[in-house]
Parts: sequence; C-alpha cells; structure tokens
Amino acid sequence: INAEYMGLDLPRMMKQVIVEDVKEGPKIKEVPIPKPGPKDVLVKVECAPLMPFDKILGLMGLFPPPYVLGAQGSGTIIEAGAEVPPTYLNKKVQFGSSLLKLTNGTWQGSWTQFLVTSYEDVYIYDQSLSHEQACAMYGNPLTAMGVFRKAMEAKPTAVFVNPGASGISKMVANLLKKAGVKPILLVRNEECVKLLKDLGHDLILNTADPKFDEHLGGVIKAHNPTVFVDSVVNEISTKIFMMMPRESTHLVIGGLGGNQVVTTPLFPLLMSDKVVKGYYWSYEDFVKPKAEIKKEMDSVNEDLAKGGKIFGIPKVAEYKMADFKKAIEEQHTYASKGAGVIYFHKQTISHPK
Repeated sequence: INAEYMGLDLPRMMKQVIVEDVKEGPKIKEVPIPKPGPKDVLVKVECAPLMPFDKILGLMGLFPPPYVLGAQGSGTIIEAGAEVPPTYLNKKVQFGSSLLKLTNGTWQGSWTQFLVTSYEDVYIYDQSLSHEQACAMYGNPLTAMGVFRKAMEAKPTAVFVNPGASGISKMVANLLKKAGVKPILLVRNEECVKLLKDLGHDLILNTADPKFDEHLGGVIKAHNPTVFVDSVVNEISTKIFMMMPRESTHLVIGGLGGNQVVTTPLFPLLMSDKVVKGYYWSYEDFVKPKAEIKKEMDSVNEDLAKGGKIFGIPKVAEYKMADFKKAIEEQHTYASKGAGVIYFHKQTISHPK
C-alpha cells in the first residue's frame, strides 16, 4: 500500500460522476471503493482532461446506464494485487484504454476518486511530469498521430486542417511541420489567427474574412494541398474540397458542424478522381496490439518531458469535482486556447476560469 495510507485504513467510500438514467443526466454518487484483484491496481485518480466527448457521454447515453463519465485521466497507484510487479506501486500513471469497460455492472470512466484496473492497462509516464500534464496524453495525441499517418499516405506537400485551433488540429499541424509538410490552418475568427501565429504557424485562413475565397484560391495555387483533414464538415468544407487539385483526399475525422447534410457534387468528384475518407481513431484503440499503443505513448511521453513542442497543451481552466456540470458546459468556450482539467480530491482551485 502507498505510503500515504501506510498504517491507516483506506477510505471505504468514494465519489464518482455517474449516469444512472440518461434523462436525469450525470450526478455525483458515493459508492464503495473497489478492491484490486491479483493483476489489478488501485489508482487514486487526481484529475482528468475536459473534452467534447464528456458532454456527449453525459447527455446522449452512448452506453447502457449505469456508467461513469470520463475517457482518460491520471493518478497514483496506492495498492496493487499480488501478481503486479512491485515497481508499479507509488507510480504516477495515465490511463485511457482501460476505461469504458464493464466493472461490476457499470461502464467505468475516469471521473471517479479511485479506480481499479489491470496493471497492463495503465501507463507509467515520466515521473517528473505533473498529473495535469499527463492526464490528456492518451486520446488527443494518439488520435493526432493516427490522423497524421492517414494524411501522409497521400504523400502531400501541404494539408488543410479544419478547425485549425482545436487541440488535435494543433498537434496534427506540429507533426506535419516536423515532417516538412505545410499545414494550412482554417479558423473562424481573428482571435484564432493571432493565437496560431503566436504558436509559430504562418499559413492561416479565416473563413469569416470577406476575402476568404480570394485568399483560398491563392493558397491552393501556391501550395498545391492534396489532403484536407476536416473535423467540421460543412458547406465551406465542400467549397474547399472542390477547389483542391485532382486526386485530392477529404479526410473526415469528426462532425463539429453537427448532423447537417453536406452534399459534395458527384460529377466533379468523379471527374477529378477525388476521394472522401473517414477516420475514427478509437477503432484502432480496440484492434491495435497494446505494444503498439505503448510505443506511441512513449513518443508522447518523451515529447512532454522535453517541453511538449508537439503534444503539449496549456491548462487554462480548473474545476472541482462538485462543479462537474459547469466544467462540461464551459469546455467549448476555451477549447482553442488550451485544456480544462477536473480534479477529484482538490477542494479548492488556484485559478478558476
């Protein structure tokens, strides 16, 4: 048992954010702390990143209730089963792929004060990193790496990325730059243009600019982008894709534009040998060997330990567990600036949004 609890009894109860009825939505519930099995670890969960997925999970009921919110997080191993290597005890760990599995009849997420999972499903990251730095090193970074790989299959020299200021998009852009490929970032306001310029990006198009069409034509002529990484998918997406060169690829990785029906003209699509593809990284998560996922996590870990030039995202908002509803509702208001973090043991926060 971790030194924090040495000589003391562990608490018997914990709090978690759970959905028992989709119509009622998420709530905080007190439940017994689970006991680790022979190959399990008990993690004291410190924090989790706030993501759009949290709102979807909380309001739309993707899983049969009951289920705990949260898709990833970080914490410290405070107890380990008899068959767990002793080096795991007391380590700070990140967890993602272990979550959203049935545990005692409940779909287990990360928004809980304590978590039991297999020791093979946690990642021991560089211990010099904080929980806040490490809690989001699973979902967005690995998604960005998958999107980058898909985009590079077409061997592009330039790639459109939409929306350019999202967390995943900034990571994709960083990976493209490192590979010598020009990212062309699409945004909707001048605030995002300035934000991205401050991060070192120089080719940014504001779709709200009255001269957007003119600028778009000039950029396509100058840089010949043949891949369009798109998390929005709207009428502007169609316009851009139709203006791109022959044999271009529209790589759809999300639907931030909502469920609107977007029509791509069939005849120009066929005559120009263009392709529309979908990419869903979570599918890879379920079929990819754990050794490959660990290798990718190692790359993220190394980058974060060196300052996070590719995968680092600044923390711009903090929330206590009791304020989880506010945390879910506000996430979209600062997403382009950085990440929000929700804490499960902190009673006060140092700089709330």
